Amino acid sequence: FEEGACIDKYIGDAVVALFGAPISISEHAVRACRAALRVQAELKLLAAEFAKEGLPDITTRIGLNTDALLVGNFGSEQLTDYTAIGDGMNLAARLEAANKAFGTSILVGPETARRVAGIVEVRELDAVRVAGKQQVIPVFEVMALAGQLTPQQERLRALYAQALEQWRQRKPAEATRLLDAALQLVPDDGPSLALRARSDSAQWEPVSLIDPIRNLGK
Repeated sequence: FEEGACIDKYIGDAVVALFGAPISISEHAVRACRAALRVQAELKLLAAEFAKEGLPDITTRIGLNTDALLVGNFGSEQLTDYTAIGDGMNLAARLEAANKAFGTSILVGPETARRVAGIVEVRELDAVRVAGKQQVIPVFEVMALAGQLTPQQERLRALYAQALEQWRQRKPAEATRLLDAALQLVPDDGPSLALRARSDSAQWEPVSLIDPIRNLGK
C-alpha cells in the first residue's frame, strides 16, 4: 500500500497486486520493484523471528511484469470483479513460478527491466519461452535499488553476464569456468547453479515457463 499498490485478489497463498490502476501513478514499475524488495526484506526479519520461536521458515516468490492490460469490472449480473486481464498478467504469474527454476525471489519481464534502468539493479538471467507461445523473451532478477549492490554482488553479476554470453555462443566449457568463479563468490547463487546445470547437459533450448494455474500442486 505504501508504494501505491491496489490489492486485486488473493489466490490460495498468492497475492495479486496492480500498480497504476485504478489510479494512475508515475513510475509504477519502479514502485513495484521497490515494493518487492521491501517485501523480501520484511520476510527476512520475520523468518528470523520464526527461527527464534522454532517455527518453520517462511519465503515467497514475486513476479512482476509491465504491459497494457484490460482493467475494470469483469463478470456477469451475478458477480463482478475489479481486475486486470491479458497476456501481460499471465506472464507476471509465470515469472513468479519461474523463480523456483532459477533459484531467485524476484523476477521481472523485459519491459519492467527497461523502465527501471538506472533506478533498480537487475541481472539478465536467460531467455525463456512462455507456455503456449513461440515468443522468446529475456527475464531479469531484481537485486537491489541503484547503488546498493555490494562489491561481491557487482562481481557476481559481471561474471554471470560473461557466462551467459559464452553460453549463448554455445561455448559451454568457457561458460562453466565463469560460473564456477561466480559460485566461488556466492556458493548458493541460484541462477549460476541453474545455468551451470544446463551447461553440463548442453541444454540449448530456452527455459519454458509453465502455466502455474495448470500446474497447481506440482
